[in-house]
Formats: sequence, C-alpha cells, structure tokens
Amino acid sequence: MLVAIVACLGIFGDRQGVARPIYDASVTLLIVSDSNFAAKQTLQHASLRSYAAHHGYGYRVLEPRVHAPACVSMHRNFFFAKHCAVHSYMRTIPDY
Repeated sequence: MLVAIVACLGIFGDRQGVARPIYDASVTLLIVSDSNFAAKQTLQHASLRSYAAHHGYGYRVLEPRVHAPACVSMHRNFFFAKHCAVHSYMRTIPDY
C-alpha cells in the first residue's frame, strides 16, 4: 500500500513581506491500493481513515485499474502503476 500525503500549499507573506509556506491549506491522505489487497488491509485503511478524520484531513483511496487505467496498461509492475496513478491524481488538483 502506498500512502501519499498530498498537501496543497499556499504561499503567503508575513509582516515583513517575506514569503513563507503555509501547510494547513488542504491535506489529503491518498491511499493507492489494489483490490486484491483491500480485504487484507481493512485495519490499516480504518486506522488511516480515523487519523485523517481526527486531524481534519481528506482521505481518498485510488485503485490504479479503476482511477488510472492508462497507468496500468503502460506499467505492468504495480510499483510503477501506483506512482503513475498518484501523478494522474495530482494533475487533477487545480493550481498544484
């Protein structure tokens, strides 16, 4: 299971006009999982979902075969397909 923490960062100036990153804008725990392992990872998913809810984070599960089929056809190895799926998801985030 790959867990990617996706943070949409904003840059704001402080009182002296110096830009500094703000990390509380929007955070999503992005889980990339294959349906073959979903049943085996029920406890891990529940734990991460609870953690995200506790901290006010988003929680999303991507299955490469469903959400990024082009990645699966391009990369036969799941390791590469899951990274490609994260890339595809990141491209859907406006202004990222």
